[in-house]
Amino acid sequence: MRILLSIFFSLTLVGCSVIPAGTNKDNEIVKTESWQVSPTFELTDKNEKGETVTAKFRGEKDRLAVSSNPFKAGKEDKYMWLLWAEKSDELVGKKAKIVGTNKVGERIDIPMRTVTLGGENYGSTAHLPSLFSLPYKGLWRLDVFVEQKLFGSIVVDVQ
Repeated sequence: MRILLSIFFSLTLVGCSVIPAGTNKDNEIVKTESWQVSPTFELTDKNEKGETVTAKFRGEKDRLAVSSNPFKAGKEDKYMWLLWAEKSDELVGKKAKIVGTNKVGERIDIPMRTVTLGGENYGSTAHLPSLFSLPYKGLWRLDVFVEQKLFGSIVVDVQ
């Protein structure tokens, strides 16, 4: 009996954090993208001292990118998200959410301390600083939603 209660309790906890594959938290159907790791590219900007700085990002230039520091399973790190649009009011000040899906189909909401998109950064229309980790090794697709609409996806390889 104790074993059955333990299994039930464990499944209940897991069920609270994992979202069924193919849907987001609001049960909206999400388009499945390729599982090819998103390419990297470099962007330049000026720092507070006016010096040119270069950083590497992963994703689709002029659409959606995340800083390309390595993703390590269970290890929290800082990641900068960049988003581009025709007009800043399409993104700046809007609410963003990130949902991760691994290749097995497990989905998790990425906990974010900041959910409101800020202004320009590295030539992007908007940016979002984040601090998070992904729980397991392997390929993960990170779906970025702006005002509950899928904005784009990036595939990363978690070590």
